[in-house]
Amino acid sequence: MLRLECLEDRVTPTNVSATISGTTLVIAKTATGDDSLTVKVASFQKLTLSTTAGNTINGVPGPFTTSKAITSIQVKLGTGNDILTFDGVTNGAIDLTGALNISGTGGNKTITAQGLNLLQGAGLSLSLAGNGTETSTFTDVNVQGPATVNHLGTGTTNFTITTSGSPNVLNNWTSLTINNGIGSDTNTISDTNFAGSITINNGAGDGTTNQFGGSFTNISATNNHNLTTIGGSVVITTASGQSDSELYDYNVRGNVTMSTGAGIHGQTHPNFVGVENIQSFAGSGVPIIGGNVTINGQLPDIGPAQNLVIDLGTGVTPANLPLIIDGNLKIGVTGPGSAAVNVNDQTIAGTTSINLGNKTSNVTVAVQAPSGGTSFFGGGLNITSGATGDNTFSIQNQAATIIFGGPVNLSLAGGNDTVQLGTSGASVNIAGGLSISGTGGSKALSAQSMTLRGSLSLSLNGNGSEDSTFIDVNVGGATTVTHPGTGNTVFTITTSGSPNVLNNWGSLSITNGVGSDTNTINDTDFAGNVTINNGPGDGTTGHFGGSSTTISAANNHALTTIGGNLVITTSTGQSDTEVHDYNILGGVTINAGAGVTGQTFANLVGLENKQTSAGSGIPVIGGTVNVTGGTVLGLTPGLIVDMGTGTGTAPANLPLIIAGGLNITAGGHGSVSIDLNDQRVYGFADIELGAQTSGDTLAIQGSTVRSEFGALLVHSQAGGNNTFNIQDQAGNLVFDSAVVFLLGPGADKVNLAADSTNSMGVTNAVVDFYSVVLFNGDGGANTLFKGKTNTNLFFAFTPVFTHLP
Repeated sequence: MLRLECLEDRVTPTNVSATISGTTLVIAKTATGDDSLTVKVASFQKLTLSTTAGNTINGVPGPFTTSKAITSIQVKLGTGNDILTFDGVTNGAIDLTGALNISGTGGNKTITAQGLNLLQGAGLSLSLAGNGTETSTFTDVNVQGPATVNHLGTGTTNFTITTSGSPNVLNNWTSLTINNGIGSDTNTISDTNFAGSITINNGAGDGTTNQFGGSFTNISATNNHNLTTIGGSVVITTASGQSDSELYDYNVRGNVTMSTGAGIHGQTHPNFVGVENIQSFAGSGVPIIGGNVTINGQLPDIGPAQNLVIDLGTGVTPANLPLIIDGNLKIGVTGPGSAAVNVNDQTIAGTTSINLGNKTSNVTVAVQAPSGGTSFFGGGLNITSGATGDNTFSIQNQAATIIFGGPVNLSLAGGNDTVQLGTSGASVNIAGGLSISGTGGSKALSAQSMTLRGSLSLSLNGNGSEDSTFIDVNVGGATTVTHPGTGNTVFTITTSGSPNVLNNWGSLSITNGVGSDTNTINDTDFAGNVTINNGPGDGTTGHFGGSSTTISAANNHALTTIGGNLVITTSTGQSDTEVHDYNILGGVTINAGAGVTGQTFANLVGLENKQTSAGSGIPVIGGTVNVTGGTVLGLTPGLIVDMGTGTGTAPANLPLIIAGGLNITAGGHGSVSIDLNDQRVYGFADIELGAQTSGDTLAIQGSTVRSEFGALLVHSQAGGNNTFNIQDQAGNLVFDSAVVFLLGPGADKVNLAADSTNSMGVTNAVVDFYSVVLFNGDGGANTLFKGKTNTNLFFAFTPVFTHLP
């Protein structure tokens, strides 16, 4: 029997549905596949939605035009590779007073908008959760409400805000938040004012070692020739992968926080953070950041090359880009590897802090003003480094001016660190104090053209060499230098060469540990005391195995001044201590140390034993001079004390005035040579020669000027053959008070106004004794040579000579 049967439905499924809810246009994909959708103006804010040939809207091909004006749009993109375009150019701008919401899942998404305005507080929401590539470009788009972009899937993302090219025409957005998921993320924002904040959170990278495998974020100018403004704060973070984050051409009224993420092992390019590291258009202006700037950099382990670079104010063309920060600057670097931190051409109202983690190594830090310019750090500078390897810290290493309104503190540990503060032609001004501390490795400090109004503290506790040089440096407060570790130390203060230009320091205290210590101080006035304590030597018998300390003039043609006392001590090892070209208002104490057996050079103490510039004047020591030294067996002499006798220089005779007393004590095994030439000692002079010394020589005489002593006691317990020369050359020597020589068991020879060949009657050698005179030879095989009484020997009282035939 025949009958009719219904066929199955053959209608093609709808690709996109377009409906109107109130004044909201709702666009939704209703099927899988790829769609290309375009929204443009029809008339009076009615909108037309079109799609590519072969696809349908509400089940029919062709465009869909709304029946009334639209104030907001909601787009729901499902899966598939979709292209969504907002064309506000062809038929005029698309103006919405309500929100624009776009969502999508799966596939690649490309969203393009131009000539789109979200008005009256209308916001933008873009949520793409797929695993494909997400590309969003907004050109000539204004958003008066908050904008939120979520790319929470896995895949590459590209987000762009820009203008179409007209210079000085800006977009205006309220705020922007971007949250990206796993993959390589690129965020480019230019020529757009923001009333509020920008927050960009880039997720984990794409797992490759390629450049931008984590993220590339650039907030700058493409077409605008002036500075643009962010009214709130800026936050840019990357979870992992190689990252590059840059902010320039922008004023930011709030804070700036930028974090690189950890990077990835073996990445091909360093992580990079730049703030005003480029200038798109010359003359655009100096950006101002109204709050704090915080940069957190993490280092991937990619070997010895720098794998993190942080640039503030350092460009390529031009190389110096000024930046003003009204708050604090804080830079933190962690992770294994090397980094370069450049803080250039900055004006920072607050404190600048740079912290390098203890896994970092081979780090370079540069804080400076541009050549010929000025940088200002209002709150001072703090650098804390745990970096190992070879590290360099440069603070103004080019000719320019840098000013620190607060203290400068460097805490260094672990590595071989080189610190440079200033250079020739530079000007480093520190209103507070300067503190440099370090442990481990070798340290080299160079400071030049620096004025420090506060105190200076240098504490280096490593076991490597410590080398500190100060050239044209002035320190208003007290200076404390400690090298308690093991290793050789070198400490130098000097000027760069201009004659009669002096440094001015408050006071100086140096304490050195085990090792060979070299201290050189030139051309520097001190308001207070100078104290130098050299520890045990390096254990060798070589020259300066204990210490070498010289306080003199290198370039100054006049005398310099120490306003307090001078103390110089050496524990052990061969020592060489010399002071000349200096007035000292207080007393002088010098301990030459014990020396070491077998050393190849004698211990030396010299006071005005040299003169750098002829005619510089006669130095005055206002207090008492105390000299203590040990001699060593096998050297003749093993201890030399030279006062007023030029050592291998011209002139050979250098007067010295001591307003107080003079005490010299020599001990140890070996011979002692003491030469007191052209001295005026107004107090009591006491010279003690230990019982274990032998073969000693003592010379007291005048040459170019009359030597004068208040009173003199020579107490010798020396054995062997000893010589005591009292004016054994042409000149005049005067004793205003008692003279007592108590000689020991050795074979002592005393020459009074006799020349070196012991001939008597040398009329040009004159000695005047105005008080009691006693010479006691203690019964040894002694010899006395003296000139003629009342001819070249004048005694106010009858002298007493015992055991001196």
